[in-house]
Amino acid sequence: MIKGVIFDMDGLMFDTEKIVLKNWSQVMKESGFDYSIDIYKKTVGLRHAETEKLYRSIYGESFDYQTLRKKVSQMYIEYTEKYGVPQKEGLSKLLEYLKENKILTAVATSTREESAFRTLKIAGVTEYFDAFMFGDTVKNGKPDPEIFERARLLLGTEKENTMALEDSINGVKSAYSAGLKTVMIPDMVNPDKDTEKLLYAKCKNLKEIIEIIKNENS
Repeated sequence: MIKGVIFDMDGLMFDTEKIVLKNWSQVMKESGFDYSIDIYKKTVGLRHAETEKLYRSIYGESFDYQTLRKKVSQMYIEYTEKYGVPQKEGLSKLLEYLKENKILTAVATSTREESAFRTLKIAGVTEYFDAFMFGDTVKNGKPDPEIFERARLLLGTEKENTMALEDSINGVKSAYSAGLKTVMIPDMVNPDKDTEKLLYAKCKNLKEIIEIIKNENS
């Protein structure tokens, strides 16, 4: 029986990964660096610290990640202030279903607390969640299981009664290692064969999660 559901945020609840990719592509081009969607995909689900290490392994130790990240973040802020936060298909229906059925919910995102809360508030969904874990409130980022383990403990549910929803391979590895029923709704990254083996289910959109939970709890 599912008693708790833990959500990733970017790419899972909100269609924001494409916005960030566009911003990084622009900033990198303006700074004279070759960049591609394949490089960006490697960063999906990672915290800033892990992303910085990845970029420096590609572009060298002198790569000024912090300065470029701030530019990208400011572009994201300006975009969402103007256009809002685009929600993924089925998010509202799923959140309403979980609330109506008294299933506990948490957010477990690699995004920093200040930035994540800003996105959640703009989207108007904070009231649907019982607990929050952020990238800067854990010692180890995804794919380490810490963020999902701590989110589950905040909910007070058992591993076998807790479902994790993810769109990234790093996130899937994190949730699976935490012992949760891990469901992937791919966004920019499709699961490889090894990742497929870790999944409790794979869905096209968040609406499909409702039927999985209904079947699990019937």
